[in-house]
Amino acid sequence: MVPLPVILVEFLLAFGGALFLANVVAIYRLRREQNWPPYRPAGMSDEDTQGLSRSALRDNRVPSRPRILIGLVIGFGVAMYALASLIDVLHLG
Repeated sequence: MVPLPVILVEFLLAFGGALFLANVVAIYRLRREQNWPPYRPAGMSDEDTQGLSRSALRDNRVPSRPRILIGLVIGFGVAMYALASLIDVLHLG
């Protein structure tokens, strides 16, 4: 039987790692499309956005650069905290 503190720390490690990796993939994808910092929706070329106004571009969910960077920092912080806690729990248990 696995103790509850270990399961909770493992869940936090997985959550933080997933948040961090998802934002790394978002940055990689936007850079691959030469769309960093983001100014058009992912998957749309410059030709596709020619007739769209700024409000239409916003409605098409243009990714937010600060949101991506904050997600990276939070995900990394949670993963590192959980990793340190997991090491502590396993050494004491």
